[in-house]
Amino acid sequence: MNRLSKGISISAASALVAVLVVASLTPGVVQAAAGGSQFCTNLTPTTSRINTSISNLTLKLTTARDTRDQKRTADQTKWDQEIAASRTKWDAKRQDDFDKLTAKASSDTQQAAVDVYIASTTDAITARRAANDVARTAFRKGVSSVLATQRNTIDGQVAAFTNAASAAENAAQSSCNADPASGPAARVAFQASLKSARQAYQAQRKDDGTVANQIQALTTARNDAIKANDTAFKNAMSINKTQLKTAFGNSSI
Repeated sequence: MNRLSKGISISAASALVAVLVVASLTPGVVQAAAGGSQFCTNLTPTTSRINTSISNLTLKLTTARDTRDQKRTADQTKWDQEIAASRTKWDAKRQDDFDKLTAKASSDTQQAAVDVYIASTTDAITARRAANDVARTAFRKGVSSVLATQRNTIDGQVAAFTNAASAAENAAQSSCNADPASGPAARVAFQASLKSARQAYQAQRKDDGTVANQIQALTTARNDAIKANDTAFKNAMSINKTQLKTAFGNSSI
């Protein structure tokens, strides 16, 4: 269980880090946009670099998400296979124990007690497994929901940043078209617009840091549920064993 929660938490942290690279774009672009009277002349290649950088960063974000999703799916499949293998192993051992108990029964009363023990034990195990499966499924659905919400938020933030950069480009182009000699003023306005877009983006990202806490809450809820399931199982088995020992005269069985 700890490996699962750790893996998901790392994935969530990676999602936060992956998109933050966008925020590093504008300082370099502002420098590239400098040049005073040459600003209007160089505006087209400058905006081309901006748009290419944004496109590349968006592609990197998409690729990171795909990679993370694939790893999460692979990890879940691996853990499910390990759980299934463990259950199969213990089913075989338990059946061997049941066979030995049946062989020890020397009367109809003892045989009836063994039959009840086998049935009640099997029911208890089935119930615990089903309850644990429900807890794991709820955890995974919760994580998927948290990540989906986070992605929607990030997509909105990136879109806002991209739109702001595009608006700055259009405004600069309009100024240069209206008066090619207005390069210095257009450059100052362009720099200010990009800086404002970057600051707004960074502020939004700082307010979107609750994913790890949400996943930790889901992890705690899952672990608590499994712990409660284990306690219920142990209590049921204690009763089953007491009843069986009574039928065998409290002897060691």
